[in-house]
Amino acid sequence: MKINNKEIILTVMSSVKKYLMEIKKFIPDYTGPARGRKQTSVFKSLSKKDQESLKFFENEIKLEKNRTAAKKNRLKKKNLLEKLQYEVDSLKNKNYLLELENKRLRENNGRLRENNGRLREDNERIKEDNERIKEESYICSIKSDSSVSPVFTDSLDSVLEDIDFDIL
Repeated sequence: MKINNKEIILTVMSSVKKYLMEIKKFIPDYTGPARGRKQTSVFKSLSKKDQESLKFFENEIKLEKNRTAAKKNRLKKKNLLEKLQYEVDSLKNKNYLLELENKRLRENNGRLRENNGRLREDNERIKEDNERIKEESYICSIKSDSSVSPVFTDSLDSVLEDIDFDIL
């Protein structure tokens, strides 16, 4: 069976990560000297080879933490973008529905204005008819006092019957 170098490296790296996590439990937290301060005595007491190994392992731990933090941030950003896209789609749909309602209301408004114009015309015609009827009935009452023939009053009654009072 042929073993690939890449597989060996991955196996060693996973072993090193496990080993680093185990070592980290026993090594005091060391992130290097603070600004303007000397290195801690624990770090100084180690041999040069151990100091390099410790730095390498700490660097690997930092890289692993950085990878996990970066992955977490990418997922967070992805979720935020999905949420914003959902909001955009929702607002687009809402805007479309509002535009349809606005169009419907404008058409309804036009029909109502048209009907209102017709009703005003009908109202004016009815007012004119009422004025004419009042004048004719006034004339009839004056003539009936002066003994007008009953034929005229009968014709007034027929005119009044012809008028459609349901419009009022």
